[in-house]
Amino acid sequence: MRQTNGGRICLLAALLGACLLFSRLGVALCAVNDTNGEVYRALKATIKSVERKGAKVGFLLMDMETGKAIYSHKAEKSLVPASTMKLLTSAAILHYLGPDFRFSTKFFAKTGVDRNGVVASDLYIVGEGDPLLLEEELLDLARQLYAKGVRRIDGDIVIDNSYFEGEKNIWGWKRKTDFSCSEPLIGATSVNFNILYIQIKPPFIVGEKPLLDITPYELVYRLVNNIIVMPGVPTNIELTLANDTLTVAGVINARERNTITRCINIQNSDLFAGLTIAEYLKKVGITIGGKVTTGERPPDFYRLILEWQGKTISAIISPMNKRSNNFMAEQLFKALGAKLFGAPGTWEKGSAAIEKFLDQELGRKTGYRIINGSGLSRESLLSAGLLVDLLHYTWKNHIYAHALIPSLPLMGVDGTLKKMNSNSHLLERVYAKTGSLDNVHTLAGYLLTNENRTLAFALLINQRPSAPINFQQTAERILVSATQVVIANED
Repeated sequence: MRQTNGGRICLLAALLGACLLFSRLGVALCAVNDTNGEVYRALKATIKSVERKGAKVGFLLMDMETGKAIYSHKAEKSLVPASTMKLLTSAAILHYLGPDFRFSTKFFAKTGVDRNGVVASDLYIVGEGDPLLLEEELLDLARQLYAKGVRRIDGDIVIDNSYFEGEKNIWGWKRKTDFSCSEPLIGATSVNFNILYIQIKPPFIVGEKPLLDITPYELVYRLVNNIIVMPGVPTNIELTLANDTLTVAGVINARERNTITRCINIQNSDLFAGLTIAEYLKKVGITIGGKVTTGERPPDFYRLILEWQGKTISAIISPMNKRSNNFMAEQLFKALGAKLFGAPGTWEKGSAAIEKFLDQELGRKTGYRIINGSGLSRESLLSAGLLVDLLHYTWKNHIYAHALIPSLPLMGVDGTLKKMNSNSHLLERVYAKTGSLDNVHTLAGYLLTNENRTLAFALLINQRPSAPINFQQTAERILVSATQVVIANED
């Protein structure tokens, strides 16, 4: 039976409420019941069936109230974690910056704003890695600048991305193409995830070019429309990018009635950010006399016109984890490195920040390799034991738990678990982070047993390319077995 919103609140209360009580008591109150032999046999059989195909498997199931392992299988084996790495990035940034922290985007000028609302110099925009600068935020930013009395900028709009190092490609990942949307470029001042969406709009009439809409970003690329509308053919659209020319080509079935959307990542993301912000300044009535360019702020441009603050860390990690957004995770990764070790943020500093967290908070000095913040790397290594320790640490720290647990996809309801709904017994009782690369499948999070006990689990499978497995079926079998665990109170 599917739960109402109230039921989901109860589920969260069950997951979160007990963690407050028992973490304060700091004692073990229960033990695994001896009647779980059938559960253990089922877990063992499922895992062995995967290993017989040559896959490497790590699994751990832990009771949150006692911190005791219920079932363990090669839990300390280091494996590729894929996007379950985002759990670690989330926990580290919640710990060091806090759930209410907000990233700033600052506007500096040399002259300030005169009584006529004119900034008689260039305007430097300095970001510190906010991963959620979207259109709604940009409109608010522009309105706040207008509220500061700005009506005209005589000089240029200059984007300063020096808070991050110059390397924008995700560390540890060999790009499949130069402009795949799943492989975005990273930058200290970035808007719309550094992704450009192209909409191809109906009506689709044979012999006529369909309308392409990328407004207002046509200033970024020269657009070439090579689309043909034909009857009786399957729709197939491809994008190619050469220098500053974006070509949209292919065929569209004349019977197509819906808008077709394609996307690319922006190569010159600094310029893209500046052009986009400039468009929103114009929308609210601020005129710009110069051009949009990039560069580092000189020392004499010290007058702070506006310090705009974005959404909280809690609000950021929710879409990051629900949708498994790689761009957002890498922005946080570099930003955390800069916050802890000083600008510019680098991949090395991000790794050092995560390693510091693992050492100081989880007591783990070895058994892992941190390459980036999203898990988009085959070089990253974590273990199921480390992930479950992290989940237990978060569960005990209620400030982090209230931010992290609701950010995870809820099985059968939202995020990357929305379509994982074939087993009704698991619907709306599992909050977990998914992970997927070619031949890598992972899942880690929390579940409620049939007796409303909160368990944490981590399942990491690195399979052989020649012997694929049905990961959803495997994970569901394991989780159904886990819900049947019975835990008896200790005297």
